[in-house]
Amino acid sequence: MRKIILLTSGILCSTFLFAQNIQQVLESVESNNLALKSAYQFKEADIRAERTTNNLSNPDAEASYQWGKPGELGNKQTFTATQTFDFPSTYYYRNKTIGHRIAQREAEYNQQRLQILLEARNLCIELIYLNQLYKEFTLREEQASLLYTSIKRQYDLGAVNQLDLNKARLNQINASAEKSKIDAERNGKQILLNQLNGGIPVSISEEDFPTPEVPVDFAQWYQTSIGVNPYISAADQQVQAALRNLHTSKSNGLPKIKLGYTMEHLADELFQGAVFGISVPLWENRNQVKQAKARKFASEYQMNDITTSQRSYYADLYQQLVQQQANCQLYRETLHAMSDEKLLLKAYQKGELSLLEYLMELTYYYDTKTKALELYRDFNLTYNAFNKLYF
Repeated sequence: MRKIILLTSGILCSTFLFAQNIQQVLESVESNNLALKSAYQFKEADIRAERTTNNLSNPDAEASYQWGKPGELGNKQTFTATQTFDFPSTYYYRNKTIGHRIAQREAEYNQQRLQILLEARNLCIELIYLNQLYKEFTLREEQASLLYTSIKRQYDLGAVNQLDLNKARLNQINASAEKSKIDAERNGKQILLNQLNGGIPVSISEEDFPTPEVPVDFAQWYQTSIGVNPYISAADQQVQAALRNLHTSKSNGLPKIKLGYTMEHLADELFQGAVFGISVPLWENRNQVKQAKARKFASEYQMNDITTSQRSYYADLYQQLVQQQANCQLYRETLHAMSDEKLLLKAYQKGELSLLEYLMELTYYYDTKTKALELYRDFNLTYNAFNKLYF
């Protein structure tokens, strides 16, 4: 008995632990998602790789020991150590380029993060929709069973014919089948949500759809959103990196400087001093500036394309939101004004409706309720896509 109590308590605690609201689910997914963990590590590796591109080249060192012939000449020993430096401006512009590339990599990671969180939030909305639909079809199944029992009783008394009994039975079967189908779909969505959470079970505690806050002024909203849009940010950083890279390419055309120390020891004589050299890049940097200019122009065109497409994308979503919001309000008011199941049942029991008319009216009413749930779901899914920049 004690084991049963403990097991039951454990199950209840587990259910309580993983039943979370949408925001908590998103936080859990962000912490546990394996694709995001992998992307984060790749991002960190890329950032470290970028920072190594502005290091100094390796120093050079040479030493030699030479025997003199004839022996009276003595032995000769030499040692040289040198370090080559790019022109100072090259390091400056290269460092600026690295900064922009790192910022671009951060923005690209944020794109992947927002996409995964959008998928998780959409699954939460789908689960809320399916939970409500399952609850709705549970009631429909119960009512269909009661109706069938009532018609069966009347059939046994000879008050109704076989056709009416068949209609009631089909109505009951359809409700049960649809309920089972919804349950299977709900389980599938739950599996996908657990997968996004790194395979850790998580459930949504909210039973009602969130209420989207559609902005009144799209232009103002969009202007504010530009600063947090990782797609525009990544494109902008790519343009800035290309510009700095152009400056770097020009600096690469300036001479490289070699500094060092040299020593020569011959018999009782010692020579030592500084080494200074210069390397003029006549050949190795040919066409690099032209290539950097072409990349800069390409980045600017891409930036313009992304900026235009992002505005069009969100403008389209905003128009959908406004229309869906109006449709949801219309269905909400219509359902409130319509007759419900109890009134239809009373009309049937009083003989005001035949069984066929009753089932048709009931189906029409149920279809309207189902359509309303679909509209609420689609409204929230569209809002998720519209508002994902703020996840």
